[in-house]
Amino acid sequence: MSKSALPADTLAPSARKYVDPSSKLETRMMAAKALVPMPAADQIKALQILSFDSEDEVASTALETAKQIPDNVLTPALRGAQPPAVLDFLGRCLVGRPQQLELILLNPSTPDETFAYLAKRVDEKTLTIIADNQLRLLRHHDIIRGIDENPNTSASLRDKVFDFAVRSGVEMPDLASFQEARRRILGAAAEEPVAREQTAEGLLELHKEDLADDLEEEEEIEEEKRHTLSQKVLMMTVSEKIKLANRGNKEARTLLLRDPNKLVQEAAVQSPRITEAEIVALTNSRTIPDEILRIIMRNRDWMKSYQVKVNLINNPKTPVPTAIRLLPHMRASDLRGLSRNRNVPNAVSTQAKNLLQKKSGGGGV
Repeated sequence: MSKSALPADTLAPSARKYVDPSSKLETRMMAAKALVPMPAADQIKALQILSFDSEDEVASTALETAKQIPDNVLTPALRGAQPPAVLDFLGRCLVGRPQQLELILLNPSTPDETFAYLAKRVDEKTLTIIADNQLRLLRHHDIIRGIDENPNTSASLRDKVFDFAVRSGVEMPDLASFQEARRRILGAAAEEPVAREQTAEGLLELHKEDLADDLEEEEEIEEEKRHTLSQKVLMMTVSEKIKLANRGNKEARTLLLRDPNKLVQEAAVQSPRITEAEIVALTNSRTIPDEILRIIMRNRDWMKSYQVKVNLINNPKTPVPTAIRLLPHMRASDLRGLSRNRNVPNAVSTQAKNLLQKKSGGGGV
């Protein structure tokens, strides 16, 4: 279950009194039973908050109500933006409702922990959706463990997941399914001890210790740092690179974004440590991989940045319909530049000119 309740201010002001701990028990119980008229998104958030209520009766009622939310309320809410805590709450409540779970599992904001919880409990069809998300498998190994523990996991799906794990450098020697996959893939070599000397974390720690031994000239140290990290990244398995993408610094992410493996690239751009400045730089790149561009365009927070929008419109890799959809957000000065820019598609420059004329009351550009 989510570690804590959402803040009450995520609800509309008119709905906050129904989750306020100081409100009457009867008031909170009405909301826990979904008897208070409010938008679907607020209703679900209210249930998540009330599931943490100090009164057991309120908390248990909110959980039971969430398990039985009608599809006509739940589906529209899941198609919109929801906080990770709400997606986790619903994911744990909706085991046994595969159509709704699919929307949760396809949402990039759903926490990895939710996937691990569901991996142990869902039917095989839903398990296939979980298993197909290879980036999450490498980022959060408990998902793999959950698939292994689930009695609904078929032999073919289990083999597929563990073969992928072995080939990607994941180490789970305590699991019989992992050992079987190693024997399938490595043959006799599977009986030899694993020869890897460092994990991703160990490599980084060793890197820091090596640099600390030589502090004579700062420029030489920085050069050695770049060179050494590049070499160590080349030595890493896919699994280790994904861990580094989540925990490493900007220099590590820059290297990983150029990795030939698409899963590594995706992990780097989705790193919780990546900054808006890095995203701005990526959208300005003419060599950015198409999938990375799509991930950025799907991220609501990054798309709030004006400079990201400007860069995307000017980037030849951005699909024309997307660029045109962003044009109304542009300032007049940027529209003027786009209307004269021969490096953008004609459809984009023409639409920029039309919008500029509308803003200027029909006058010339």
